[in-house]
Amino acid sequence: MAKELTDKQKRVLTWIKESVDKTGDAPTVRELQEKIGCSSPMGVVSHLRALESKGQIKRLGHQARGIVVLDGRNIRESQEDSVVNVPLVGNVACGMPIYAEEMIEDWIPLSTKLVKRSQDVFMLTAKGDSMNMAGIDDGDYIAFRKTSHAENGDKVVVLIGTEATVKRLRTDKGRAMFEPMSTKKEHKTIVPEEGTYMIQGKVIGVIKNFKE
Repeated sequence: MAKELTDKQKRVLTWIKESVDKTGDAPTVRELQEKIGCSSPMGVVSHLRALESKGQIKRLGHQARGIVVLDGRNIRESQEDSVVNVPLVGNVACGMPIYAEEMIEDWIPLSTKLVKRSQDVFMLTAKGDSMNMAGIDDGDYIAFRKTSHAENGDKVVVLIGTEATVKRLRTDKGRAMFEPMSTKKEHKTIVPEEGTYMIQGKVIGVIKNFKE
């Protein structure tokens, strides 16, 4: 006997089915978030986990629209061998690692010429102009490899408190400093106290967002 769904879970399942029927594809987490009106993708992930545990759907890892409805509907699963789907992570909450499943908002397909399947790679959307001299502008996608270790001069994604930022790492007598690379002088170097920051990854590339 199937486990009973809550009203919200029923609505989520209905929206998934409607998307599959109309387009042949499931919605992304971001699309579901907008449809449901959740303030965070974590709420969507919670509903999807519940639907999967109740036997209504199957989630396919590392696919932007990787949801199969378990009632005969088949969502396109085939992927080009030359493409790897990289998770796009969203805003940080309560100090949670930004590459945690709950932080994933969408999946971005990239050529394996740029990203190897074996790499632990994630993406963030750049906000602001604090790194524009490094070629990182507002709205660009930043690709980073998950690591807690970085060398002096590396561009890193660092979690300071509950805020994630991209800066260049500088070290002086064992003290870490995170400096902007910007044409705007209002951006200042951040010198956090030991134990108040965590390096989340090292920047390995940028995908430009050419705005109209």
